[in-house]
Amino acid sequence: MAGMEELEIHSKSYLVRWVNVKGDHTISWSIQPHKRSINFGIFKHLGQPTPSSSASATTTTINADSQSVLDLPSDNQPASALIEKLRGAGLKPTQWIGKCEADKISQGTYDVPLGEGGNYALVFDNTFSKTTGKMATFVLVTYPTAMPPQSVHQVHPPHALGTVNNIGAPGNRVSPRLRPTNNSNTSIDNPRPAVKGGRTVSGGKSIKQRPNSNSVSSVNGASGLVHTGILQKRRRKRHQGWARRFFSLDYTSSTLSYYHDRNSSALRGAIPL
Repeated sequence: MAGMEELEIHSKSYLVRWVNVKGDHTISWSIQPHKRSINFGIFKHLGQPTPSSSASATTTTINADSQSVLDLPSDNQPASALIEKLRGAGLKPTQWIGKCEADKISQGTYDVPLGEGGNYALVFDNTFSKTTGKMATFVLVTYPTAMPPQSVHQVHPPHALGTVNNIGAPGNRVSPRLRPTNNSNTSIDNPRPAVKGGRTVSGGKSIKQRPNSNSVSSVNGASGLVHTGILQKRRRKRHQGWARRFFSLDYTSSTLSYYHDRNSSALRGAIPL
């Protein structure tokens, strides 16, 4: 299972992302809060099944001011009190990450032990903010612990991680290295000279043109398992042309991941196929 989504966590509230995971599987996650930080933790649901009893995940937003059994403490209470509240509501703490810094990517993994499969709650906490809602980009991948996808293998040295906060050494998600191609000296960020702003002039008319893409079918000797290369992604702002992005297509997990360039460790997006 793999997926990427934009989350909105309201003020004085927390959001629960339910996911059903089998035993001897790994939960690999990546969070990037926008502008302001949030807290994050993983809990296992005990007792009756949650609304999500299959591999597909659901989300639930709970306001801390309500009289819900999952009511969370205010910001002047320690995190231990928060965890005790959730434990009393039938949620077993398995991994408490705490604060995820704003505009930085926090990554980590949790290995579900054999026989401990079930419904897990991924808790995004914003109860400490009284008036400000938070937005965050969240990427979730689950896979058999003994068979991790090639795209989550650690292939970069520690000094190349930049502003990525990696939690849990196994399974840190970084971009696989791209083998040299004939035009490997071309900068990832620089457009081709013949294309300016995603447009080219032909016969006196301005015509939108998509640049060519380059790819190579193996990475780190794992021929046939991972397809990597450069794709052209339309920029978010209108009339800004195309951006060159390094991508990794993992046949094991059927996931297309893309990064800013081949040396980047920050995951920009993941698309389950």
